Amino acid sequence: MNRDLYLSLPTQAYTLEEFILCAMDYQNEGDVDFIKFILTGEDTMSGELAVVDPIRNPLTLDHGIIANRDYDSLIGITQNIIVQSSITVYPVSNPMESLSTSIHLKYPIPDGNKMRSIDYHKIPNLHFGSWGTQHMIHIFFPHLATPGRQSPKMTKEEKVIFYQKGLRPAIEDSLPQHSSDWPSTYNTEMFCACKRSGYLSYQSKMLPQYIVGTIGDKIRNQLELNEIEWGHDIFFMHTVRGIKHSTQHSLSIYGLEGDHFTSTKEDRQ
Repeated sequence: MNRDLYLSLPTQAYTLEEFILCAMDYQNEGDVDFIKFILTGEDTMSGELAVVDPIRNPLTLDHGIIANRDYDSLIGITQNIIVQSSITVYPVSNPMESLSTSIHLKYPIPDGNKMRSIDYHKIPNLHFGSWGTQHMIHIFFPHLATPGRQSPKMTKEEKVIFYQKGLRPAIEDSLPQHSSDWPSTYNTEMFCACKRSGYLSYQSKMLPQYIVGTIGDKIRNQLELNEIEWGHDIFFMHTVRGIKHSTQHSLSIYGLEGDHFTSTKEDRQ
């Protein structure tokens, strides 16, 4: 089999029905091409790579089918945090948890009179918080993704500005009764995180559900009030990660007939 198959062949989107019909044609022609098409999507007759597009087989709102869906992971990008539960926030985040690898998506950024696309992992970002078992929230600063920037990592100066002129003032405005729990400066928080062993233990704070949806706007407003130009276009990325074996069912015929599905109770709203 050609090692460069997935790079060399143009892709062609198929509905599930189209893919099955094409596979049946190959089954009539011979086993080799049939197996190659089923396992790799290589369409030897057209010279294309078949890709099943599930979006082309949507269920209508009034469908009569009981559908169960299993998602390995989900990514949601919004201007504000849309989690409908309390979340954990990191005043000083672990730089190792910033998005640094490709998710195969691009973000449009104004560049003079035109737009340019940039990979999300190349936009300066911070691990803002988490919720549930292992779901993550990242905050992105596209205005910092200038063409001449050498690294997408946030500098210490940028982190200090974000915390002292954005995040903490937003917390003070939203939770004045708890603002004293948040160190007044970035360096104070770093001092608290540094243990006697030399290792860093990053602290976390809980944000109640009733302010989660507005904290993004609060941060944005505070950065604007402090005349931080790169703060007006921040956005958030929600990453929902699946948990292995969190949903299970009986393999017996009796179990399949009944409602024996169990799932881990966790907030994925």
